[in-house]
Amino acid sequence: MKCPVRILHLEDDAADAELMRSALTQAGVDCEVSRVASESDFVAALDSADFDLILADYHLPSFD
Repeated sequence: MKCPVRILHLEDDAADAELMRSALTQAGVDCEVSRVASESDFVAALDSADFDLILADYHLPSFD
């Protein structure tokens, strides 16, 4: 049985996150997407789970 790709998506805009999820679905990618919007949530997600792929917004005002 093929496992879904575990994706951590760092995105502060809910509409952009939904567009990404829709594009993955339309492409037939079997995935589990975990979305975070802040640096603290990103670090916590990395500490608590293993991911196969990280997708990150290019510009996040609150992230350095």
